[in-house]
Amino acid sequence: MRGGAVLGCGQVSACGVGIGAIARCLEGAKPVPRWVPNPVFPGGRRIPVLKADADQAMKAIPRRLARRLDSFAINLLAATVCACEDAKIELKDRDRVGVIGVTGFGPIRSTLSQVKRIIDHGDGFGSPFDFAVSVHNAPAAAISVLLGLHGPCVTLTGFSSPWFGAIDLALNWLQAKTVDLAIVAAADEFHPVLAGAIAGRHGISDDGVMRPLDLGACTYVPGETFSTLILGSCPHENGPSLWLSAPVFFRATAGEVPRLASEVVVGACGDPREGDAYAAVVAQANVVVAPEALWGANPTSDSLLPIVGALRLRAAWESGEGRMGNLLDLVSCSAEGDGYLVRLGIEGN
Repeated sequence: MRGGAVLGCGQVSACGVGIGAIARCLEGAKPVPRWVPNPVFPGGRRIPVLKADADQAMKAIPRRLARRLDSFAINLLAATVCACEDAKIELKDRDRVGVIGVTGFGPIRSTLSQVKRIIDHGDGFGSPFDFAVSVHNAPAAAISVLLGLHGPCVTLTGFSSPWFGAIDLALNWLQAKTVDLAIVAAADEFHPVLAGAIAGRHGISDDGVMRPLDLGACTYVPGETFSTLILGSCPHENGPSLWLSAPVFFRATAGEVPRLASEVVVGACGDPREGDAYAAVVAQANVVVAPEALWGANPTSDSLLPIVGALRLRAAWESGEGRMGNLLDLVSCSAEGDGYLVRLGIEGN
């Protein structure tokens, strides 16, 4: 099966910064959503949003790297720095390291700031800063430039699990020896203007609590997530190593769910339209983990699923249980009934 080694993981979300923050939340430290007023609903109805911990993200990177970056790029850069620290590797041949950005809406705050300035003051008064940082590939380019990387740098966009497409591209790069390491950096932020689109597409939780496995209810809570995986063709030299398979596409509601591992980490996010697809997946698994209630939902929020999977596999391995059950599946489904599956495993060397 085509795949690659997972060398490092990093993230910034409502949980905090780094994979340790996710581990603490899995143990019970649940983030609390902020109730944000918005200009879309009548009366400015407040909606729950799980906002990323931007202050902690600023502390995770050298201040010099944050110059001339917006908050979107800063958060994604912090996730990447955390992934490099988790990997415990030095980026030696920087011509052989590629970056793949993944996003749904891109740096929407900077984009709308630029649009507002032009509307208010005319075409000649746009902000060069907002223009530069609002380009969809700007955050990935910032990672490449600030870390001194000279490999390919692209950004994939989409509103239905674009992260899986980025993983597929990264594994193709590794298989073709285009790069030695691939950095997959996924990000989406919240803006009040999105409230109407989110409500129309997914609905929004009334009480601010996401219940992902209550498959018939609308409990969707928007969130901000920034995550990075570092993938390579060779595992770590010492200790247990994580590996990730190429994504598999299937049609869940058409009875095409592939044979699953006994434990499945799902990207269910409280959208009742996805309920039938996830019901078909849940019916096949012995253990189902639905962690998106910790960080909220957006087009790329399922990019944090491998971090949860990695933490569970590492813990099982260290306790000795991993030698008996050393893999799990990551599954994300859409309202149309389509699904993507990636297998995550751990092995000694």
